[in-house]
Amino acid sequence: MVFAAALSAFVVAVVPVVVFMAVWAMVTMYRILTPERPLPFVRDKAAERRAARARGESVGVGFREIHDDMRTHVRELAGPYHHAGGCSHGIPEAWIEDMNRRRN
Repeated sequence: MVFAAALSAFVVAVVPVVVFMAVWAMVTMYRILTPERPLPFVRDKAAERRAARARGESVGVGFREIHDDMRTHVRELAGPYHHAGGCSHGIPEAWIEDMNRRRN
């Protein structure tokens, strides 16, 4: 009876871990042996969005796309921007450099 309980506890605790580690090892081996090809279940969402836009379909946009778009177009703000250092079109370059230095 004690042996059966110990065996069932072993199966419940160890077998899922061994299966997970085997899958992990296979995926790691695949990535090491074929680094030029992406994993089969990883999709390039940017390419899918470009293809959908080219077909004229509506495209879902997430936070990351909005954030990247705002970051790339931050210098194209309309009208002058007044600040303590004077007046500029868009956010002052020194502020953008300071923000990038702090983030990176």
